[in-house]
Amino acid sequence: MAFVLLFLFKDSFKSGYVHFSNDTPLGGEVAQWDYLTDNLNGAWQPLYWLGNENIANRPTISLLFGLLAGDAVIHHKFFVPFSLFLIGICSLFCFRQFNIKGEVAFIAALAATLNMSAFSNSCWGLPYWQISRALTFLGIGFAIWKKCPNPWIRAVMSGGCIGMGVMEGYDIGALFSVFAAAVAFCWSLLSDSPSSETAPKKRITTSVIGIAIMAVTAGIVATHGLSSLINTQVKGVAGVEQTPEAKVQKWDFATQWSLPKKEVVRFAIPGILGYRMDEPDGGQYWGSVGENPGLEELKEWAKQNPQAASHLNSPNTYRYSGSGEHAGILILILAAWALIMTHPKANSSFSEKERRFIWCLGGIALISLLLAFGKHAPFYQLFYQLPYASTIRNPIKFTQPMHLALIFLFAFGLNDLWKRFIRQSSELSKPESPVGDWLRCLPDCYRNWVKGSMALAVLSVVGLIIYVGCESRLVAYMTSTAIPEEDASKIFSFSVGEYVFFMVFFAASIIAINLSLKGKFANSNAPRAFIFLTLLVVFDLGRSNAYWVKHYNYANEYESNPVFEKLKESPYEGRVAIAPNPGAQAMGFIEQVYRIHWLHKHFQFHGIHSLDIAQESRMGEDKVTYLKTLQQSPQRYWQLNNVRYLIGLHKLQSPQGEMGFIDVLNAQLDPQKRRFKVAMAFQLGQDPTTGQLRVVEDQNGPFALIEFGGALSRAVLHSTAEVISDDQTLLNKLIAPDFDPEKTVLLSEAPKTQPSGGDTEGSATIKTYEPKRVGIDVTASTDSILTLNDRYHPHWKAYLNGTEVPVLRANYIARAIEVPAGSNKVEFRFEPPSNTLYVSLFGIFLTLGTVGFVLFTKGSSQGEAHPEQVSEKKTKPGSVKGKKKNSQ
Repeated sequence: MAFVLLFLFKDSFKSGYVHFSNDTPLGGEVAQWDYLTDNLNGAWQPLYWLGNENIANRPTISLLFGLLAGDAVIHHKFFVPFSLFLIGICSLFCFRQFNIKGEVAFIAALAATLNMSAFSNSCWGLPYWQISRALTFLGIGFAIWKKCPNPWIRAVMSGGCIGMGVMEGYDIGALFSVFAAAVAFCWSLLSDSPSSETAPKKRITTSVIGIAIMAVTAGIVATHGLSSLINTQVKGVAGVEQTPEAKVQKWDFATQWSLPKKEVVRFAIPGILGYRMDEPDGGQYWGSVGENPGLEELKEWAKQNPQAASHLNSPNTYRYSGSGEHAGILILILAAWALIMTHPKANSSFSEKERRFIWCLGGIALISLLLAFGKHAPFYQLFYQLPYASTIRNPIKFTQPMHLALIFLFAFGLNDLWKRFIRQSSELSKPESPVGDWLRCLPDCYRNWVKGSMALAVLSVVGLIIYVGCESRLVAYMTSTAIPEEDASKIFSFSVGEYVFFMVFFAASIIAINLSLKGKFANSNAPRAFIFLTLLVVFDLGRSNAYWVKHYNYANEYESNPVFEKLKESPYEGRVAIAPNPGAQAMGFIEQVYRIHWLHKHFQFHGIHSLDIAQESRMGEDKVTYLKTLQQSPQRYWQLNNVRYLIGLHKLQSPQGEMGFIDVLNAQLDPQKRRFKVAMAFQLGQDPTTGQLRVVEDQNGPFALIEFGGALSRAVLHSTAEVISDDQTLLNKLIAPDFDPEKTVLLSEAPKTQPSGGDTEGSATIKTYEPKRVGIDVTASTDSILTLNDRYHPHWKAYLNGTEVPVLRANYIARAIEVPAGSNKVEFRFEPPSNTLYVSLFGIFLTLGTVGFVLFTKGSSQGEAHPEQVSEKKTKPGSVKGKKKNSQ
């Protein structure tokens, strides 16, 4: 498994190269890297908007790997393959607890490692989900660990792993926890023992208590993560209301990333709809996951509005996919084999318990798939009515537990095939007999399997012929969704190639299974079957997964430029924002560069503060209210929030001819003081060597870094304060033309001592600016109000000359304190409570201690081993040890 992953990620060993990550770019990791342990007790992100509380770091495997890596670049290189490798190790342990043969367990673990749902999401920037997936396998394995005979101890270990998985994956971890609980419950409830059949109440009680212990332990371990999640993503967040009206209003947003029913084909043919949005040479994704929910309304609006029409020319309006769903051809076939072989006439190797368990797995897979359809089927509507289910944005996430169920089914299916037709000869296997005679001698179940597989092979050829004949229709469809016609033809050719790959792997899988039925791999030939099946899994999944592995030279990608150097001079003394778009095409281009590249990656890497935010699916209620009023007056909005720079145009074409963009800004937003000026004109070009965008300073360039001279400093002294307790009244006052924020601050509550009023001579100089600590030296001639134009939060504490003082809410959103006349040292510290962290640490140490106790306790029973497994143990004839083991 390590060899396969090292081969796929071999470019990670190149000096200066890191793996691409969309959701957790290198710039974001660099910005937070020095605060890995400090952020265990709450995290604050100061680079976006006015700052915001982030989900706290958790005592997890991800954090441990980061600490061991010791460097953001090393972490970025190897965390993705590490997360996938951990899936393989944990799933291998899990499958062995279900009495899966060692060779089969390895192949199944390899399938779990290379499953495209795990692989693509990890490569897209969500390796934490895969750590959660690995811990789910480990938790299920502990729940039935044969080394530990005590079910309650097993439940504690299992719950600890599941709790860790919840802290790693949050909503995905929660889905996995439900899956793990369902699997553990079903396995515990079912039994092969005749005596147990007479006491179903006892088995139900034992199973329920075991799940309850798992849930309590998981809750204790996950306390810190859940508390941080609720405080940052639920409490005070707009749009999480659970009223029927709010749920209806949020339906389109919550179900935008649903799995269209026709795209189920991607489970078998990974690239028939493409892979990534930016994949060259025809590999672009052209399905409809992420399609704009208001597409039809947008089309109608575009008939009259040019700006709306421009949105229809963007592929992102029609689709947005960052993941794949390929399960593997062999995996799907043998999962079907497992389900079919539960038929009583199949004479499979499954015990009654395993047969029923496989039915449970099939039911879990089906339910998960139906929920993944989201808005494309009625089933998600029922789930959506549950409390807080509307806060889950992507129904397609339900394919995650479905893939887990498929891998379990694959393991059981291959195990049955291995036991009866590969490990030893079967009465059904007659290698030397002609195919016709052999087929006639097979029981109906297996004869139908062979005939059915051959029929499917023929149908796949017919399907390819039909698909090729649909070229003109599919190309026309693609061009109607903003794909250029020349690209559409390439995409269709690529799609046909993916279909051909599917047929090759489908044929190879069918041949391997049917040769096994024929007895070609029996007994001494079993190693050949192992090699062939392993290579089949590796080449099928490895080939398609390779499209998700992207490396780049981070030194080139994150290279500084004249604009960045200007913004880096004193980043906490002036935020940057994107200028308004006057409808010019050039402005649309620079805005795209700003939002996709600079804001999302480069600003974080270089520590540049921006008023805009790269990704924000959940916005605080205070921010929504604030923006609703303040954005009516952009100039006042920038002034209050320390926006010293704007990214915009240098020149603007108008019906009257060329004119300066700042002239437009001054005329429309600041006609009296005209405080907008060009700080730097530049042009964007492409480096011929690296292909990266380069900023070249040019006084005649089309773009400009614009300086706004009216922005308040980050830290401001006010000698005049006005108290307005009503928030909306205060907000209206902020945008009133006669209000001067340089002289007066608006407070939501009265200070203990009113400022003296009049003019204040003094200064407020920021000496230290860290995410959770801001130090300011203040000198004032009179009693004043020190306003820090960063976001207010109740967990921010203030210390005046070492003594804690109250933090006031200023200008609705900022924070302020009272300072006396004279020289003072002020420190703001972000200090959320840490009780939940200690609870989680207790749960983790409890889990580790329990595992250690079981591992190092002598005489541990092998638990409920399968009878066949017991009989297979090799012991010396007549030995006392052998007799004792057989007795057990």
